[in-house]
Amino acid sequence: MSSTEVHLRFIALNIYALLLSSKSARNSTYVNSLLYSPDRKMPADYHAHMMKRCLPGLNPNDSAIVTQMRRVKTGVQERLNKKQIMAAGKFIYQCSKNCYFMYYFEDCGMPRDRSSCPLCKCQIGSTQLHGLIQRNPPQIQMSIEEGFRAIDQYIAKYDQTNRHGYHVQPVKAENSTAGDTVDHLNPITFRLLHMFTHVMMMMLYQFKYIQQNENQLSYFSAHYEKDCKLIGDIISSPDDYPVWLYKIINHMMNANIHISGILDTNQNVVQFEKHIEQTLVFKHIQSISNEIKQYKVAFIDFVRKENAEPIFNDFVNELAENEEKYTLLNFFSVTKINNATLDEFRSTFQLLPYARNLYPLTDYILQHLPEIENLSLLFPLVQFCNLLLDKFNHRISRDDAATNDIGFYLTNNQDNILSLAFEQFR
Repeated sequence: MSSTEVHLRFIALNIYALLLSSKSARNSTYVNSLLYSPDRKMPADYHAHMMKRCLPGLNPNDSAIVTQMRRVKTGVQERLNKKQIMAAGKFIYQCSKNCYFMYYFEDCGMPRDRSSCPLCKCQIGSTQLHGLIQRNPPQIQMSIEEGFRAIDQYIAKYDQTNRHGYHVQPVKAENSTAGDTVDHLNPITFRLLHMFTHVMMMMLYQFKYIQQNENQLSYFSAHYEKDCKLIGDIISSPDDYPVWLYKIINHMMNANIHISGILDTNQNVVQFEKHIEQTLVFKHIQSISNEIKQYKVAFIDFVRKENAEPIFNDFVNELAENEEKYTLLNFFSVTKINNATLDEFRSTFQLLPYARNLYPLTDYILQHLPEIENLSLLFPLVQFCNLLLDKFNHRISRDDAATNDIGFYLTNNQDNILSLAFEQFR
């Protein structure tokens, strides 16, 4: 068994031990309500018990309407940031007053496509350029501001609906990413809570408190393993993340982590998640490297008490010292050197509490770094456009530029003049 597999088992056992020990609280708390009834007894039917609990660390995806609304809002906002939408095309559309499916048009934002609504199967879009399909009930055209407001109101109402049990639609663990989260949580907090919930479900299936289902057990196990890997990526310590998790689990034994109540409403789940973030994650997020080293030093001290010699790597990692045996070792810096400086900075930035609000410009740059990197190509493109203007008096209208890329004009021009000019320019 590899060291990684050993850590995976120990982390899971630590989490389950934490959940079991929560029974010792004097009253019902958010934590012990996950496994116990209000009188802190094990329920006879855990499947029925879970259907009365709202689980933390889950990103609701059981509503096709909400999923589409979030996709529309994100897509439109990105296109606004890139100034890809013309003034005349700054609209969001709703299928009808009876159907909340929302959409927008690609390219310049003007109506130019048609399809069928995936919810009600009615025709949506346009029959001709810039004209919506006329039908009853009619499609609804809203300004982007109105559309965003309608989306926010619908999602806020949706979030007030309590969702009990493991309510999310199954998603393959391999599709999880380090950036996954919900609106009110930092990605590291979401990933930590997501891991706790999946460990709990995995253990309930493993110990047959819920009817054994090999597919379900494999599903929760895969998500737990992916959660651990992603946490290692987020904190930029893919090898040492177990140490940080052990520390976090130990800190959760602290009494101020526990809130009296039952996780039976979404409102309570949000309160619990924010509380964990404020009192646990943010408190220890800035000292990850120090806490990892302290944990390792404590282990070395334990080894010394057992009269065992530290291994050479302990001296190299500055966990033990012996100036007589290794007289020149202190001349070497063993600070972790990572060539992927940008990835490490991105990870560190994501760990900062409220980073997006405090440093919006940095956040924007990181979100749009691929596009910003293309700025290095801007100068030769401008040179080529100037060449077209000077030699051929060739101009492209603003509307055409919004809907066609330069490749279109290079492959669709009489006598291949532009193509030849481009080849010469290259």
